[in-house]
Amino acid sequence: MISTPEQYEATKEWIATFEKKLARLAAKDDEEDPRVRKLEMDGYASFVESLRLELTEYKAQNHLNLNGSTQK
Repeated sequence: MISTPEQYEATKEWIATFEKKLARLAAKDDEEDPRVRKLEMDGYASFVESLRLELTEYKAQNHLNLNGSTQK
């Protein structure tokens, strides 16, 4: 669970990292079993989805508006 602005920003960075990994896997065309690649991609996609949910929950709890500043 995200509890600080620093964790919020770090989570956004992790999402970007995993999305880049997903893009590389999607573009990969080699001899690897496509089922293995799909499993790997599904795992990353699931993790990204979980992280996005944590961002949403943090924003809701901290009343963040779209530009990221707090409204208290």
